Amino acid sequence: MLKMNLHNNVTRRSVMNLARIIAILSISVAVGMPVSAETAAEPDSASESSDAAETAETPVLLLAGMTVDAMLKSVNAPSRETYRGVVADIITGDMLIMERNGATMKVRLYGVDCPEPGQPFHEEAKQYVSEKFKGQTVNVSVFAIDSQQNPVALVFNTNGESLSHLLVAEGMGWWDRRNASKDALLRRLNAEAITNGVGLYSDATALAPWDYRDSRGMAQFTYTLVEENAPQPPPARAPEKPAQQETRSISAKGTMTENLPRRQVSIPKGVEKDINVMDLMGKHQPYIAEDDAGNPLGLTATNISQIPFAAEFGLRDGDIISNVNGIPVQSIPQIMQMAPQFEGVKQFNVEIIRNGQRTTIPITIN
Repeated sequence: MLKMNLHNNVTRRSVMNLARIIAILSISVAVGMPVSAETAAEPDSASESSDAAETAETPVLLLAGMTVDAMLKSVNAPSRETYRGVVADIITGDMLIMERNGATMKVRLYGVDCPEPGQPFHEEAKQYVSEKFKGQTVNVSVFAIDSQQNPVALVFNTNGESLSHLLVAEGMGWWDRRNASKDALLRRLNAEAITNGVGLYSDATALAPWDYRDSRGMAQFTYTLVEENAPQPPPARAPEKPAQQETRSISAKGTMTENLPRRQVSIPKGVEKDINVMDLMGKHQPYIAEDDAGNPLGLTATNISQIPFAAEFGLRDGDIISNVNGIPVQSIPQIMQMAPQFEGVKQFNVEIIRNGQRTTIPITIN
């Protein structure tokens, strides 16, 4: 079983540093807890050094015990077709040539978006897929047809390993949050890969392939999953006359920023001992919220107010943390690199988006 010592051996200095910016990152103390190279290089004992090395060699934590049924269920869509085939060739990390009954076809991997040609880790992702799956007989579950007329599928080897999940966990590709936004398992694997800095996430400025395609005018792919047990729309009803009541108007896209009273918050000593990083990652599933045009708005999470210290800082469920001390929050890798910028800082102005309105929370860390 893989060990969590690399997370748990974070020094007090790193923990307190991240605690100072929990108001912006919301997850940084409680969930993010990135391990810097400096921290990993200075373990407290020989035992911790050994544990860290073991963890670094095998970063895929959440894959342990992950069953085929669990991965299929997390898609939250019925399979259109299942069949056995052979992986004949690799186009990119997420595009395969599949041989079936003597015929070949292209298949896109569900839930993962690997680097494009010309991006860092493009060749590494192709090599990884080739070494793990090329020439193997695999089980294919098709869930959709993409906008480029390719079947979209989960591909499992005879050991029950999903290529999509392996790529995300090893940092060889991004969780495809645009097309598989509700897949909680892939989201968790992606969050762990970011936290561990594995694969392409060793570079905090790594560009997502959809942004790379946009920047070069390349075609994007999309697909739609048909949810299992999707509720049917209710039958049409004649409109009812609304009851007379006081009219309330709420702006959906406010431009003015409300400033709240300054909060004084104390971070207790030994806080790191009471935080289980991976439990919180799985429970709260942090992600970057986007507007309708796909532009990043900031960081949010499921039940954000229940994350340690979040309520003390004035965060509520549904809040999006968009800016701290003038620095926009735009990506998870960027967040992991923000902590050193705030070492020793005790005064923060945290801008959040709440119910479409921008609000600034001034915070003092004691």
